[in-house]
Amino acid sequence: MTPGDTEADDDASVIARSRQEPSLFAVIFDRHARHIHRYVVRRLGPTAADDVLADTFLIAFGKRAQFDLSRPDARPWLYGIATNLVSRQWRAEVRELKLRLAAGAPAVDDGHADRVADRVSAQALGADLDRALAALRPRERDVLLLVLTEAAGAALEEPAKAPRPDQFLYVRTENPDHHIREVWLSVDGTRDGLIGDTEVTGCHDGKAPYSGPDPAKKRTLEDCGPSPAYRADLPTTADAMLAYLAALPGTKDGDVSSMGKKVFMLAYERALTPASYAALFQAAAKVPGLKALDHVTDGAGRPGVGITWPHPPGSAPGAKPIVLVFDARTHQFLGTDDSAVTVKTFVDEAGQRP
Repeated sequence: MTPGDTEADDDASVIARSRQEPSLFAVIFDRHARHIHRYVVRRLGPTAADDVLADTFLIAFGKRAQFDLSRPDARPWLYGIATNLVSRQWRAEVRELKLRLAAGAPAVDDGHADRVADRVSAQALGADLDRALAALRPRERDVLLLVLTEAAGAALEEPAKAPRPDQFLYVRTENPDHHIREVWLSVDGTRDGLIGDTEVTGCHDGKAPYSGPDPAKKRTLEDCGPSPAYRADLPTTADAMLAYLAALPGTKDGDVSSMGKKVFMLAYERALTPASYAALFQAAAKVPGLKALDHVTDGAGRPGVGITWPHPPGSAPGAKPIVLVFDARTHQFLGTDDSAVTVKTFVDEAGQRP
């Protein structure tokens, strides 16, 4: 049997056969190496990632007789091996971070500090993130980085074709009570869209109908700027995206919740380039205060992994934090625990469904 004969088999079947035909284990490498490598790059940087990837699959090959054949997907098993391989270095980095905090201003050269920050996925974020990373339990940090790194990778695999300026972004969402919300938003922000049956006025030639409280100005025009649904102008690196989010109106300094809401707003009813989506999720991984939640469902009941931010002090009693939900296997963004994004695409007219 050749690797080509196993294309329709699940991982468990391939591993079972590889116990008698070792060369078949190459199929497992071909299926999962790219994902494992991407994860390790985010943990340790590209220099160390190749060695860890090789070690991961060498260990997996040696332990293939111990693989639970009731599990059709080997990727979680491989992630576990890779995580164990980087955990020793992670513990060393945490100790160094704690020493940096205890000592105050670091007495090392910038190059060394950058290398340390690279390996803990915390470049240029300063003492606040150092404290957050050092305080996280290793498993929490593993889950956070895994989910958001894979979400970034999934975003990069999406088609990169840009819509036409005269099109509309169509988003269909579903709530747990099965209420359906549909929106049609102008790609370039200059055309009238819809939220349900309600018209959303675009900005035509720098003018839009007056929307303020002064009754004397009703039926007049006011100056405006387009609010495009498709954002091809956003940063494509994590640090630049993080700086962009921090500079948005309403983002309070040190308020993790407001930063989380900005991530949600861009991921939910806006469309970005694949590179910007990836940068958005990579930036989210750098926000102090992130928490991972197992066994959550989105608004349509689809199971996944949740990422959330705590509410700031003084929030209203009963306030509920936003929980972003990602598919547990593909790590694609599904929506929130209250509202699932079931369709997101471009159409030619407001009111048109795909």
